Amino acid sequence: MEEEEATTETRRVLRFWASRSSLNGLLTKAQFYNCRKKHDHYLLSSHSFVARFSPVVLRVTIMEESSVSMDVKCPPLKIPKLDKDCEGSKPSSKHRVHKWGGEDDDEYLRQYLLYHYQFEKTEGFLIKWEQFDYLFRSRSLDVSKSISESKRSNAELIRELTLTAIEKQNEAQGTKLVFVEHVQANYQFTSGLQCWLTFWAVDMGSSTPESKIYQAKVWRRGKQFHTFFFRLKPTDEEIDAVEVQPPPPLCYEFDKPPIVFSVAGPEDDPLPGVPFIFNRT
Repeated sequence: MEEEEATTETRRVLRFWASRSSLNGLLTKAQFYNCRKKHDHYLLSSHSFVARFSPVVLRVTIMEESSVSMDVKCPPLKIPKLDKDCEGSKPSSKHRVHKWGGEDDDEYLRQYLLYHYQFEKTEGFLIKWEQFDYLFRSRSLDVSKSISESKRSNAELIRELTLTAIEKQNEAQGTKLVFVEHVQANYQFTSGLQCWLTFWAVDMGSSTPESKIYQAKVWRRGKQFHTFFFRLKPTDEEIDAVEVQPPPPLCYEFDKPPIVFSVAGPEDDPLPGVPFIFNRT
């Protein structure tokens, strides 16, 4: 069987497709010491495994040192829509400027109700930030300016937090989750940095590994790191079943009556997608 050393271009292509596959965290971290072509596939060797890679069919077989082989399904190159109503916003290279709102601003109150509804429906994970012009308690880490005191970008911070959350989940639950692709990250400063992370990952310990969407709510301050919960993203049906109550009254000044929120009635004209209205008592 004739074998030939892979060219530099071949290595580049292999690494590109590896980064797009569900083996992203595994292959890109490996220190490859051998890469050769054999018939219609490639063999990539590292200190811990050999990966047989076929860029034609985008299929990878891991051959562990124990000689146990396992086929891995690669994720779609295009991430499908998450939910029909709460799919979240798309990352943008442009930083949108938001403003503070107040009790006298009707548009702010309408958007506040929309934000509250999306936040409660998805537990803070999937917000359509492009629909908002104002600042609220949480913000998008994808489209905000860098929040790091160092020169790190938000993308680098998101990846670090996501990999840390996955690592701690694997240690606690005995899983073998591997990061695949980022979806959305939201944040809030609460005596530290609190983040809602949504991402694709694959459990290599599963009998049928495939990419799934996970969510993790985490908090970090200095070297302290805490995971509030780590889960698979709820289904559309589960999100639809979440009952959202109107937010509590807003009191801006003690000498003025609060702004009260309630469920919209047949005669009301609420903002599309929001079942609530506001009243100045």
